[in-house]
Amino acid sequence: MPEVQPADISEKIKEFIAECFEIPLSEVQDNTNLIYDLGADSLDVTELILKIEDEFGIEIDEDNDFGQSTQELVSMPAPDLTVGQLIQIIEAKKA
Repeated sequence: MPEVQPADISEKIKEFIAECFEIPLSEVQDNTNLIYDLGADSLDVTELILKIEDEFGIEIDEDNDFGQSTQELVSMPAPDLTVGQLIQIIEAKKA
């Protein structure tokens, strides 16, 4: 598999998010919150993670990489998972 550059990772993840949530790519910014802004639930986040894992050939451990499971993440009083945070996790996995 060819080396993936950080800009490519960022763009690809944003494309996945736009596709998953059926929104224009232009609406997916680093500070877009998956839960508050896009209304993601644990199934949405899990599906997105699976797609990212397949695309980049990595494995994401939700408890270790996010600090909590996706179910816990979306049920918190103040869920906080932004596109930028997700990109950082993927970039660290690919480094």
